[in-house]
Amino acid sequence: MVLSTVSQQKLKPNIVALSGIAVVLSVIGVIGVIISLLLNASAGAVVSLAVLGYPLYQYVRFRRTEYMITDENVVSNVNLGGEKHKEVGFSKIQNTSVKIPFTYQLVGNYGNINVSTAGSDFNALTLRAVKDPKKVHDRIVKRIDSV
Repeated sequence: MVLSTVSQQKLKPNIVALSGIAVVLSVIGVIGVIISLLLNASAGAVVSLAVLGYPLYQYVRFRRTEYMITDENVVSNVNLGGEKHKEVGFSKIQNTSVKIPFTYQLVGNYGNINVSTAGSDFNALTLRAVKDPKKVHDRIVKRIDSV
């Protein structure tokens, strides 16, 4: 009996790469809170606090996110209260691309990998803030070509 070996690569989004966006939103939120307190506008304070809460939400979300590339597919798992599981088989992948936002470049070699399938107008799966995105992208493309 021959057992097949399944290889898989686990990836986690990098929190440091995402921090640029969080810093910008936090600064906007703090400015909004100060302005709303000076003008005594409670609605402005509520909106500003919501803007401040968004980076915290993103931090928790990305700490609970895991990506995997297996022999069969690309997988995204987000466990934030309830598990959100997405997987795309290599035979279904139509297009892939790498995007490297400016804020990610400030902290190292990180980027996003977008995976599209036939018939979808948007990305079926996005691996965000992945270390060495071009290397990971090349692995996905090689696997697609072998299918």
